[in-house]
Amino acid sequence: MRRAYRTLWAKSALVMAWAVTSYLLLLLVVTTPAAVVTASISLGLAAAAIGFCVMHDANHGGYSTSRSVNRVAAHSLDLIGGSSYVWSAKHLAHHTYTNVADHDPDIDALPFARFEPTQRRRPWHRYQHLYMWFLYAFVTLRWQTFTDATFLARGSVGRSRFKRPRGWDLVGLVAGKALFATWAVAIPLLLHTPAHVLLVFLCVSAVASLALTVTFQLLLTLVSSSNAENAETLWGFIGRYRPGVTPQTHPKLDAMVGYAINYYRDFVAPTKRFREPIETERKALSVKSHSSSVPSFLSGRVESSKRASMPKRS
Repeated sequence: MRRAYRTLWAKSALVMAWAVTSYLLLLLVVTTPAAVVTASISLGLAAAAIGFCVMHDANHGGYSTSRSVNRVAAHSLDLIGGSSYVWSAKHLAHHTYTNVADHDPDIDALPFARFEPTQRRRPWHRYQHLYMWFLYAFVTLRWQTFTDATFLARGSVGRSRFKRPRGWDLVGLVAGKALFATWAVAIPLLLHTPAHVLLVFLCVSAVASLALTVTFQLLLTLVSSSNAENAETLWGFIGRYRPGVTPQTHPKLDAMVGYAINYYRDFVAPTKRFREPIETERKALSVKSHSSSVPSFLSGRVESSKRASMPKRS
């Protein structure tokens, strides 16, 4: 385990160095269109790597055995424009109500896309497999400018309430937004034209967004929500979703299944616990259980977290 942590921290240092180098190249070195685009893609991928390799593990309590270290590392999300405070509540709701409409914020893309059978169908949804690739490019921009502010204004994520930040949590949120605006917008405007800054910002944001959405994160979510302890269980879910897809026909996917299970065993399972659902949660889970959209064992218990408890309900 100690070796795994050292490897994780070394990877984090490499990712941070990658991001800083890409940023400085954009700010001070590259001038030709091809070089600017290349450096923008590099910075976008580095930002996504910060989310995957540092922030996500830290918010799950898997970055270190120290709670303080995990909290500091989680703030890496604030450095790239998000809010680690809001993300923690949002991600807890996602793991508690995975794929439950109106409860899981990660499938709330209406009216643009329909990700769950009980969500209202619109005529344009038959084409979402085509146009959502374009909209995915704006995911991080949406988080930075709209989603966080909406959750804070409502004081809820989906139908789960959460406490608005106070004290040092509020300081961290505001400071993170200010720091992001400074390095991503204010400083570049001192050296480049507004049009140049805008185009680079949109390019970096689009690359980060696509990298975050088009990855095997859905596979990690499936492992966590199904409590899969072996590859056979996970392949049972995959086979139901896409008949004919097997480890023999898709060996690379089979390798990713193994990686996802290892990640779940090392970082998710040790911090995972369950509690009895409250009445509103029991109703929501019961509906999903009867529709066979999620495993039936989820209807009797709700995933919680050692890092954060579910907010109180009035």
